[in-house]
Amino acid sequence: MGPRGRRPRVQWPVIDRALERYSTASLLPLLAAAIDSPLCRPWEPLLTALWARSLRHPRTGTVPAGPADLPPLVREAARVIPGHPAGPRLSDVDPRDVVRFEVAGHRYRVHPGDYCYPLVTLRALAATATAIDPVVYVLKGFTRPMS
Repeated sequence: MGPRGRRPRVQWPVIDRALERYSTASLLPLLAAAIDSPLCRPWEPLLTALWARSLRHPRTGTVPAGPADLPPLVREAARVIPGHPAGPRLSDVDPRDVVRFEVAGHRYRVHPGDYCYPLVTLRALAATATAIDPVVYVLKGFTRPMS
């Protein structure tokens, strides 16, 4: 809460300044794609605020917004939208990174999908499988391949 128990307000003029140079025709699809991207989920509230502001107040800028413009826009939004930290840096999550995981003695390349940290998720799933495999084998007659 802010002074006198009031909730801090979004500083819309700061958001408007961050968006002003870009064209609405490029901002809306860029922000919509980022909102839909599983890799951008940590910033969804910030991206949604940027998208809604762009929709409600069309921009007259001429610069086409591209993927490289997302990190500075998200950082600026996180700075002036109360209660929404920027989360992990956008540069920390890159679908081009090679992620590999071993199954049955072979290493397979995996796409992170909805997860910022796919290896943590895969290790948790493997540990769960190891814990329940003896029961599944008795009940259903199969188990996962052993490495």
